[in-house]
Amino acid sequence: MPRLSSFLPVRFIIESDDVAVYEDECIYQLWEGDLFKPTRLREFETFVGRMMGSPATYMKHMQGSYNVALLFRLDGAPGHVLLRLPKQHNIVKVPNVYCWSSSADDIGDPFILEEFIEGEKLSDCLYRWGQSNDPADAARRQAAFQDVAALYLAMRRHRFDKIGSITKTADGTWAVTKRPLTHSMSQLATLVRGAATNGWPSEPLTTAAGVKQLFLNLYTTQQDGLCSVNLPSKWTNTPKGPELIFQKGADIDMGYAFETAAGRMVARRGFQHPDFAPYLSDHDEGPFYLYNYDCNARNMIVDPDTGRIRALIDLEFTNAMPAAFAHDPPLYLLPRNLYRHFAFGLFAKWAKDYEPVLDEFLCILQRLEAQQPGQANEPLLSAQMRASWENRQFFSHYAMHDLCLSDVVFWEQRQSERSPFPEVDEVALKPEIQAYQEHTKAQIAAYQNEEWPPTLEQLDAAKKAFIDAIDPDAVCRLASRHHGASKPCRLFGDTASGCFNACFFVEFDDDYHTRWNVRVAIEPALDDAWAKVQSEVATMRYLRQTTTIPVARVHAYGRDEDLSRPEADPTRCVYAILDYIPGQSLDLVKFVRDTRERKTHLYAQVIDILGQLRALEFDVSGSLYPAPDDPEGDSPDPSLPVLGDLLCIEYNELQKMTRRKATVRPATFRSTIEYAFYQYSILAEAYEVPVPAKRTPLRAQMEVYALHDIKARILDVVDTRTNRNRFVLAHTDLRWYNILVDDDLNIQGVIDWEWSGTIPQQFFMPPTWLAEDSPSYVASQHYRKEYREFYAVLSSMAEDLAAASAALAPPPTTATETHTSMRNVYQLLADEWGPDLPERLDFPVAVILRHHYHLVPTYFFSVFPKFFQPYLLPQDYLPELFALDASKGGALTATLRKRMEREDRYIQYLEENGLFVVHELPPAVKEWLQKKAAVNARSLKNYRGLGTMGSFVLDPDYDSLRESFAEDVLRDSIASWQHDSN
Repeated sequence: MPRLSSFLPVRFIIESDDVAVYEDECIYQLWEGDLFKPTRLREFETFVGRMMGSPATYMKHMQGSYNVALLFRLDGAPGHVLLRLPKQHNIVKVPNVYCWSSSADDIGDPFILEEFIEGEKLSDCLYRWGQSNDPADAARRQAAFQDVAALYLAMRRHRFDKIGSITKTADGTWAVTKRPLTHSMSQLATLVRGAATNGWPSEPLTTAAGVKQLFLNLYTTQQDGLCSVNLPSKWTNTPKGPELIFQKGADIDMGYAFETAAGRMVARRGFQHPDFAPYLSDHDEGPFYLYNYDCNARNMIVDPDTGRIRALIDLEFTNAMPAAFAHDPPLYLLPRNLYRHFAFGLFAKWAKDYEPVLDEFLCILQRLEAQQPGQANEPLLSAQMRASWENRQFFSHYAMHDLCLSDVVFWEQRQSERSPFPEVDEVALKPEIQAYQEHTKAQIAAYQNEEWPPTLEQLDAAKKAFIDAIDPDAVCRLASRHHGASKPCRLFGDTASGCFNACFFVEFDDDYHTRWNVRVAIEPALDDAWAKVQSEVATMRYLRQTTTIPVARVHAYGRDEDLSRPEADPTRCVYAILDYIPGQSLDLVKFVRDTRERKTHLYAQVIDILGQLRALEFDVSGSLYPAPDDPEGDSPDPSLPVLGDLLCIEYNELQKMTRRKATVRPATFRSTIEYAFYQYSILAEAYEVPVPAKRTPLRAQMEVYALHDIKARILDVVDTRTNRNRFVLAHTDLRWYNILVDDDLNIQGVIDWEWSGTIPQQFFMPPTWLAEDSPSYVASQHYRKEYREFYAVLSSMAEDLAAASAALAPPPTTATETHTSMRNVYQLLADEWGPDLPERLDFPVAVILRHHYHLVPTYFFSVFPKFFQPYLLPQDYLPELFALDASKGGALTATLRKRMEREDRYIQYLEENGLFVVHELPPAVKEWLQKKAAVNARSLKNYRGLGTMGSFVLDPDYDSLRESFAEDVLRDSIASWQHDSN
């Protein structure tokens, strides 16, 4: 039969970076980042010290494919210990022997606590010795080979009657009592989320044929379930080294994908053939030998001075397996990456270099066998390893052990003269190939679908489903459990659902009719609900301890609370229980038209809150979290919080819209410029996310240009004198709706502290809502006017405090003594903001870095006019600029084209899947807006004309009115209703 000789092995490589598993990889990175936080490491030190009976100090960490190992020094005893933690979202969780726990109860993760063995990895030593001409290094290598040979002979002595995991029985013997847990099973769980496991054995296997059947189950599940399995890809150099990068969108070569699918189907039929891996049947019913596919030079610790093996580590996939597996030669003795040689089609070169190494090892093995008694009645292991190499049976086993290389190995050897794989009738297989190609088409469509952001309707539906599943009775039980007298309670009022929390208001049947607010984090709307609640609680407690800002008292908080209705799936919730604060959110529409007296009254209270926050300075930018001694909030008097990675709404939204694939990572920052460019990185990545709207090219030009130019403006505004000091605690969403007031505008409370953090002092700004709801127009005439009133109140408060401080200050005792009176934070704010803040560049830049969604209107209204002709409209400038850029093959045009093509594909995906929702303004409203825009445009024309009239003196009041019209024209030109067709 003809072989598909056009297939190269490289095309069948399966990498684990496809979209279907990217989310789990991001979760793992978050877990790893949390693992090495100082607070977490101190928890580990405490735990290890308690377990070992001696204070422990963290030294360093080491990583393998499946575990992270933390090294600790025992301060009161000799030696070191390792704490091994299985990598989260990377392997099937397994219990391991020695001092271990498979639960997260002790330190938050499964663990193994084990002795630390000094030495180097054998893989590193073999590479170094192989490059050396020193006879001493050759002797070290032979010593290592001798220990490896002794290890194989020792494992050969352990024989079992079943295939599976090994357990120590009650009588002290070792036996197979559980199903096998293999490397390939872990691969499937990692590669294909939600992969079916009903074909996995539930108990030990009794025949070698069962192992072959298990492989076929894993193999077909992966090929049918992994959406990217047949996507064309190419090797690309990245900072991490060569990686396979998949084609996407219109670039996908479907013909190539279909050819790859055909090749995989041929391999599948070859693996299903009765003559595949015939050597497994030689001892079908046993005995079975200890075997670990991951037993290799990376997992052997040696003494680099002698070459002797000191330890064998990472035995998590050790099982009793068919004898033929134990007969395969140790391929790892050649210190070169076999996987990469397969991937690049260079196996023949690798094999040529390996054969003399194998000869050397087998000679050593033969010498040891000659010294072993009782070898006469059974084949020598050295002979079996030699046969496995020469008849290529190890290839069959290698294909079974590594799902990512199964097809690669098949096609690598299928065309060789000594191929261990059976022939396949490809003509008879044609109908199955065509069916699998159709399946591939569906897989690729699913793959592309997974990369698109969720729609607003999908997000709203997920939030609603989460909230609807919460049982109000369970909420009351939770609140009563935390009440000091365990009093029953009832709900009052309607459940209030915001962007991130569902608030259930409860009243207790006690003497005071105590009222609480049970806030349940809406997990579908959050990237890390637990971190959000922890930070909010830590911030609120800290503010209650250090300020008089009206913040609700925290009674309790926690996670993994089942609040689900009886008929719903279990809903494990993160929650916080706070005092109920009476009042209502500030009505901004009424407030901007309120009397000056009432405005001044509110401004004074807001300034006092901002002044108290301004007084709280820190060394770094980040978010507050509970101290390590109170991670769950059990302490009635918690200690001061600690600073950790900065949380912000913008990063949360980016994670949500990219399905947790954001490349930027949270951190702490020690300079203003680091903080600013972290926010810019989030901003830039967020604007790569397509939106479900058919927009005009001008709107896309506005986004691209604003994002391009604001990067340089950030450098313009950063004050190098304060770049590395003064980070201030800020409520980063201190909008009017988070300020609760009574009818007399007395502030009753400030709510929603979950995104608070310490930010650079330079970006600590006054409210942006003094004149209207949008933060984009802080350079407008209306805002400038209202800011003058706000600043007057601030200046008056600074003067009053200065006078009060002077009156309280004692007289100096010497002529040269200076007094340090109570810090005048009002004057500090007045000096830092200044009366001209709305005219400055740093204010709108700070707005953009805090409110990313408002980039375009803020930039073109409050930044762009400072560098170009006042009231120059985007349509007057950008089309010509982009035409010039396109003529030179510029980067702006390339970015614009890429963005618009991606959005077109997103709209197509939405329409094809019935997800595109048209959001149109009512015709009457749109008509009114268009007429208003026309009137404003005529006013602008008049304004520009009068501005050029020689010595004509403009009436100040009339000029102000014309400026207001001109601002409205600019607003209209950048408004979304002008640029979106839905």
